[in-house]
Amino acid sequence: MMTEVIRVRSVLTNYLSDNGRSIYDFKRHAIQNCLYGVDIDPGAVEIAKLRLWLSLIVDEQDIKQIKPLPNLDYKIMQGNSLLEEYEGIKLFDEGIVTASPLDNTKQIEEIKQKLSDLQREFFKLHSAGELKGAKKQQIDMELKKYSDWLSKLTKAPKVKADNGSLFDQFSEAKQKAGELKKLHQEFFETANKREKDEIKKQIEVLEWELIEATLREQNKLSLLPEIEQFKKANIKPFFLWKLNFSEVFEKNKGFDIIIGNPPYLSAVQDSKSESSFRETYRRKYPYIKGAFDIYVVFLIRGVELLNKTGLFSWIVPNKLLVAKYAEDALNFLKESGLNTVISVSSIKVFEAGVYPILIFGNRLTNKFSSLEVESLDNLLTREFKKQVGFDNKYPTFKDAGIEIASGATGFQAKALTKCLTENPLESTIPFIVSGSVDPYEISFNNVRYMSRNYKKAFISKGKGIADSKWNFWRNEKIVIAGMTKRIEAVYTKEPLALGVGVYAIYKYGGYDPLFLLGILNSKFMTFFITNKFKEKHLAGGYLAINKYALEKLPIVEGKPDLQETCVELVKEILNVTASGDQLLDSANKTLIREKEKQIDRVVYDFYELSSEEINMVETKA
Repeated sequence: MMTEVIRVRSVLTNYLSDNGRSIYDFKRHAIQNCLYGVDIDPGAVEIAKLRLWLSLIVDEQDIKQIKPLPNLDYKIMQGNSLLEEYEGIKLFDEGIVTASPLDNTKQIEEIKQKLSDLQREFFKLHSAGELKGAKKQQIDMELKKYSDWLSKLTKAPKVKADNGSLFDQFSEAKQKAGELKKLHQEFFETANKREKDEIKKQIEVLEWELIEATLREQNKLSLLPEIEQFKKANIKPFFLWKLNFSEVFEKNKGFDIIIGNPPYLSAVQDSKSESSFRETYRRKYPYIKGAFDIYVVFLIRGVELLNKTGLFSWIVPNKLLVAKYAEDALNFLKESGLNTVISVSSIKVFEAGVYPILIFGNRLTNKFSSLEVESLDNLLTREFKKQVGFDNKYPTFKDAGIEIASGATGFQAKALTKCLTENPLESTIPFIVSGSVDPYEISFNNVRYMSRNYKKAFISKGKGIADSKWNFWRNEKIVIAGMTKRIEAVYTKEPLALGVGVYAIYKYGGYDPLFLLGILNSKFMTFFITNKFKEKHLAGGYLAINKYALEKLPIVEGKPDLQETCVELVKEILNVTASGDQLLDSANKTLIREKEKQIDRVVYDFYELSSEEINMVETKA
């Protein structure tokens, strides 16, 4: 980013006669006045400072002219950038930043207007029946925040905090909180840099003392050794943005641009200490849910730190667009200005198995488009291709009451090996994996599971298998492979256990299961899931299909004649596959292909595709 800004400024040098327009001067100015950064790893902070210094000296031809690097101790800082509190202990009063005796009247009016806007949005959503979930929680939080600020500015009686900080009681914590607030006020009223630095050091000491005092008074003594470790390692599990970067929020009301490549840490990868923060994140950020990846929190926090005209740009995993845990967060980003997503999944950007996307946002607009690039050259020359699909054109499987369940979970995978055998017994049922499933048929031979090969696999009900899972396996269902290059589905009435990465429809929403089987195996359905969930593509063109993706598949009601035609065609295919030897008979294979083409035509009519859309599906198939 700095490089781009410097290039632009360098171009203008030809038209300006100002002194001090060298690349070195531009970089030094940017580092000293424009760049800010936070990282939880102290080592990463020091490396960032070193890299900035190195970026300066490479552009200064006369080594004697190199000036000392600007003091970056308060520009590139250590801390948990996602939190401004610890164990529910509020460490900074945001009202101090926004409040100033001379500007109270103007600020009060601005806050009243913001409250009015929020209230209008509240009632508008309530009337439309859309005030629920994360959106309602977010508006409630905003209303409370601005109401609290208004109370402080109008000198209303202080309301006890809900976070259990005990500031309203006579205590050591209350005393230190008062001292901290006083120091914050002095910090913002002091212009002298030396005095500011001295006050900031006092604030840092008091922050730790406040945390310790509050933990003692809340009888959380077990956490004190952890705090001591943080102090010794000089690691803060919080970061006070509006204090440490006060000039950004006082004068600019937030950052102009936020860019980043956040950590891609999932819930499964969490350490014990990291897991402890997850509940705090859930309380603070209502748009995250489930077993979320930590990068989602960074995206939300980034928007909160922008000013009203700010821009944001991130490189993140493509799961943002398709993961259920990110659904509310993605909607929030779109409402906050997310306007462009560029998929670079087809380019090997990272060595690790991560398929990234580039996202860009502008707080002044929310017009959204999704693009893709097919090669690095396309990315460098900005030759983007608009992604196509049938998103939001149809109701979904989930809307229609079609219910889907997964086979074994990743957590069960290893435990199931103790229940597997190659010998069929009265108490066992057949067991398959994703590779066992083909369109309209199942192969029970050569099952490979957890690095072991089974000629045929059977499973008995062990301790790790719940009754509900066992009953699901024993009943009829449409089985769908989870890792394939196209949707592959088969219908079975017989008991069948499903391994990791295999899914099944067990409630059909009033549709004939053979009709659903036909549309699942059609070209259109593969085209749909390929485009809607393009970001889920894996190496080799494989689709990582999951329950969430299957629930988003399209379905429409009515047209019983077309449904019946599809069912009859599926029955004809099943009559062939039932013999079990169709792979050896070219005539049977030709018959199946012809029936599949007929099903494709029925599906096109069922979904009312135009000739242009049909051509698009056929071309991509």
